[in-house]
Amino acid sequence: MRLFDLLSEFKIKDWLKKRQDPDYIAPPSPDKTELGQPYESFLFDEIKKLIIEASEYQGEERKKRLSKVTSLEIQLLASLEQGGYNMMATNMEKNILKLKSEYLWNKK
Repeated sequence: MRLFDLLSEFKIKDWLKKRQDPDYIAPPSPDKTELGQPYESFLFDEIKKLIIEASEYQGEERKKRLSKVTSLEIQLLASLEQGGYNMMATNMEKNILKLKSEYLWNKK
């Protein structure tokens, strides 16, 4: 496991522990990015772009892009779940799997 992945996992586990604390106050999430679209939409668009790019590569270049996809996917799903949008998080996860299926797994 790469250092970034390991650190990300520790931060997520730490956040999940802190979230259970009765005194926990969730930080405000940004409503919009500088591009003028919701943060979650921006993340999903980036994930889609990276999956499409990864489909054009093999080896290390593909792994780099898919590693970033995984990181952004965690951010997206955590953001949605933190906001209480569990059904939307599930739907986004299905959409991402569909994209991966279309561009990565079914490609001949």
